[in-house]
Amino acid sequence: MTAWQPGDRVRVHLPEELPRRARYGMIAAAAPSQGEITVIVSDDDGSVRHVPVPRHLVGPLEALTIELCLPSPDLATDWSLRSGLAELWRAEALRAGVVVGSWQLLGTPPGAGLMASSDAWVVAEFVAGGEQLVLGVSLDLDAEDPVSLRAHRPHRWEP
Repeated sequence: MTAWQPGDRVRVHLPEELPRRARYGMIAAAAPSQGEITVIVSDDDGSVRHVPVPRHLVGPLEALTIELCLPSPDLATDWSLRSGLAELWRAEALRAGVVVGSWQLLGTPPGAGLMASSDAWVVAEFVAGGEQLVLGVSLDLDAEDPVSLRAHRPHRWEP
């Protein structure tokens, strides 16, 4: 169980929002050991509110927890569209308050990515939170939003 402190940045799903979408906020007050946690969130219109949120809907905010899910499979399969996805994810990370450094787009053209499998590409590498990460684009045609962008720790194989 995470001991949340006032000011901690978090990723949260608001219970009244269906379908659920990730929002970013901050812990408003010392969190009780049980029950709801009060989170400060910004609404789309720029207003700010304090929202009590069930503990299981609050998680840490870091590059590894930011995920974009998009509706069109062409965004992943067409290299000319895929080449713009890395910057879209980077903008989302910036909006969330995650500092991304040493950003390098991969592939030709930059951002088109390197194929990791028949339905996944690595489109950028970067540093966040002092850790080297890569940004992956994956395709799952059975999902409601089949294109997913997420940061991962890079796989390293030693000879």
